[in-house]
Amino acid sequence: MKPSPVTIIYNPRAGGASSQGEPSWLSDARRLVAADTGSPPRVFASRDFAEAGRFAGEAADAGAPLVIAAGGDGTVRAVAEGLIRKETPLGILPRGTINVLARELGIPLDDAPGALGIALRGETRALDMGKSGDRHFLLMASVGIDASAVENVNVELKSFVGGGAYVVAGLSALATFTPPVMTVWVGGAREPYWHGEAFAVVIANTRSYGGDFPIAPEAEWDDGQFDICIFGALDAPLPVQRAHFLRQVGAVTVNLHRSDPDIHYLRASRVVVESDPPVPVQIDGDALATTPLSVEVVARALTVRVPVRPEEAQGFTG
Repeated sequence: MKPSPVTIIYNPRAGGASSQGEPSWLSDARRLVAADTGSPPRVFASRDFAEAGRFAGEAADAGAPLVIAAGGDGTVRAVAEGLIRKETPLGILPRGTINVLARELGIPLDDAPGALGIALRGETRALDMGKSGDRHFLLMASVGIDASAVENVNVELKSFVGGGAYVVAGLSALATFTPPVMTVWVGGAREPYWHGEAFAVVIANTRSYGGDFPIAPEAEWDDGQFDICIFGALDAPLPVQRAHFLRQVGAVTVNLHRSDPDIHYLRASRVVVESDPPVPVQIDGDALATTPLSVEVVARALTVRVPVRPEEAQGFTG
């Protein structure tokens, strides 16, 4: 029986591309994969995340030696969901706006042949994933103001200015956001770890938020733990609270936020967040719903191709 070929699943709208016709980079990818493996790849254009995950799962079940996700973090997450607990590894060809996962793994963003080379010949490593209900995530889940920003991102603006659209949405959210009372349980404890007003709770599986902000600098991909940041609010008038939160965000950019007494940093494998009133939730940059949120680590749920020297790629314990 002829072995199943490498499969490429791509988002035709990633990075602001037109949804009409096959993208120009794809013919080069076909040629490079065929030259490396001796067989042309199977290629699927996914209309939505559910379809991307289904394509990935079917390819793995058919014996594909590799499934390559070509798109942004949302597409990568969707393809990864289809490969959970399967032997077929995930390869990544960054085609999105920010490409946080590729940045974390050391996969080049503007070198498609280099990224494909890693996917085809790189080291295979096992990564943790997070789970909320029937949804999984690779990067992080969060509750509060940043999830409000994700919910309100202008898609057309994102296609023109990329990650700057999130900055615009974040500033807009801050102008109207009132920190709710949040209650956070960790590790199955009976008593809450935190109860009080907070701007955000970020549950991280990776080190960087949005690719640039080292929100969880000690996070590791395969340690079976989340790194959790709770951005507590001051007991002060709302304008002062918002100004203080901006200072907290500034501290994150230079990795000084853990010295802020109103930011709580901890690790756990299970987290539950409730809020009064309910506030938005996001996973990997996609709006999920509103609180309550319950997440847990699925240890080493996914295999992924990384650069050949994994000790130089961030986020592995060894």
